[in-house]
Amino acid sequence: TLPIFERYCSDAIKPQIGNKIAQLGNVNLNAQFNGKPLDAHLIGDISSGMGNVNLDVNYSLAPTVKSTNLYGIINTTNLNIGQLINPQFGTTTATIDFDANLSPKSRTIKVETDIDHIDYNNYSYNDIMASGQLINDELSTFLTINDSCLQVELTGNANLNKESPTASINLAIPRFDLYKTSFAKDYCLVRANIDADIKGFDINTADGNILIRDICFANRPDEFLSIDHINLHTQNSSYPQ
Repeated sequence: TLPIFERYCSDAIKPQIGNKIAQLGNVNLNAQFNGKPLDAHLIGDISSGMGNVNLDVNYSLAPTVKSTNLYGIINTTNLNIGQLINPQFGTTTATIDFDANLSPKSRTIKVETDIDHIDYNNYSYNDIMASGQLINDELSTFLTINDSCLQVELTGNANLNKESPTASINLAIPRFDLYKTSFAKDYCLVRANIDADIKGFDINTADGNILIRDICFANRPDEFLSIDHINLHTQNSSYPQ
């Protein structure tokens, strides 16, 4: 284990960190750093036993106003995230484009991700695009998956204000093949649409409505169960209606 981990990590997680580092195998770093300490550009390639990562990152600091700007692109090629976070995952090849402006009075973070593939539960999902934007307490997200076994379109908006957080989510799932994606042992197709509006993120105090509509389950190609809608509603006096 590296000395920095020995010094700052608890005894319980030191072996885990050591194992993760050992799994990296030989790590090769080829990097170029240009600029000044407060305004710099880093280009680098990292290759290891877990896969390859390419970095193209810029950052600038303005100490007088305590602001930070960080932006760039990260590319991964067959990066084995299963070794890092959860063995149910496998490799992923993806491009992440990010731009963050942070200061004591405001924050703006934008992220766009194009995922060529990501392995999960012995299935490789393809053609995934996701984006998110955080402006102070306002969060907006968008996700599309156009895999042959899973089609998804999700839009979400949330206010993360601690006093009165809210969230609105619209999720369309035209096709989800649970058998081919290893979530079911036999033929099983699902489709549904979900609309949710929630006030508060604590399950014990939240107010809101979740509408699940146009639901269809098929356990054979010629047999299916259709449900028009299911409406879930909860109300708590903690938030004004």
